[in-house]
Amino acid sequence: MKRNKPKRRRSLKLPGKDDPRMINVDHIETRRSLKMRRATLLKRLFQGMVLVSAAVMTLVMLHHAFRTAILQNDHFTLNHILYETDGRLNRGESLAAAGVREGVNLLELDLVAVRERLEALPQVETAEVGKILPDRLEIRLSERRPIAWIVCHAAGLRAHSPGSGILVDERGRLFQSRHLGPETVGLPSLEVIDATGLAPGQNLEDPLARDALALLAGIFRRDDPTDPLIEAVSIVNGYTLELRTRSGQRARLSTATPVEDFMRFRLILEEFRSRGLEIDSANLLPRRNAAVRLASSEPRPPRARMLAPPANPAPAPLSPEGRRSRDLQAILNRS
Repeated sequence: MKRNKPKRRRSLKLPGKDDPRMINVDHIETRRSLKMRRATLLKRLFQGMVLVSAAVMTLVMLHHAFRTAILQNDHFTLNHILYETDGRLNRGESLAAAGVREGVNLLELDLVAVRERLEALPQVETAEVGKILPDRLEIRLSERRPIAWIVCHAAGLRAHSPGSGILVDERGRLFQSRHLGPETVGLPSLEVIDATGLAPGQNLEDPLARDALALLAGIFRRDDPTDPLIEAVSIVNGYTLELRTRSGQRARLSTATPVEDFMRFRLILEEFRSRGLEIDSANLLPRRNAAVRLASSEPRPPRARMLAPPANPAPAPLSPEGRRSRDLQAILNRS
């Protein structure tokens, strides 16, 4: 039997590096491999879309179940509002400003927003809001404590005017007077010349008015029953404040050191009263006019003449004998 001779394999001579017939077979892909790669990519894309859709549907179902079981549950309906304040702000006005009413779901209330709306009221200093599950809301307000009425004759602002008067607290915050009560009837007046920016909810910005407010705040913080009762503090000029007591005495104080000057004025009153004398006015500014003028038994001149300083002021006697007391001199020189 004749054997078939094996075919002789012919060696394939590869082209050299510099041969122009050289072909880079690393980047050659067959149609089959491209088709398989595209199929794998489409499969993974489809699987990703299915997973995302399933996650979205799960979240929607959980949200619906949460609203049905919790937020729309009558068990958490707001039925009781506990309201407390240390001032005169009424309940209805406060709840309207806070945007709170009974019947809403307690869990949906934003306590931070409710507190911010309450503290936006000019007369509210701080507000505390809390939930008591399942159906109670607590609101506690701390209102501003006024220390003076704002008076401006040019703008028609007057003291003791409920509804139209403006009060100021120790920090210079302005708010409207709504009721006359024991906490506002006896307050002194802060008399300003310019009414620009004097609106409820604003701050007292005028530097001279701030100096006068510092004086009233210092007296307010002392709360000393032996201090003279203040009727008003007015601005005379850029460096002078005038203080009037309810007994009729007047004192001119420096805007730089109003509280210190008030303490010196208080010592002057005590010194003269210990001698059985009453003074009409005192000037605590550095030796510009007569330091002290004694009260007279004659009727007082009109207020306009009283406020105008004399053309050539002369020192008034400080005692019936016309001699200065060493104690009084020490008080006047005290800084």
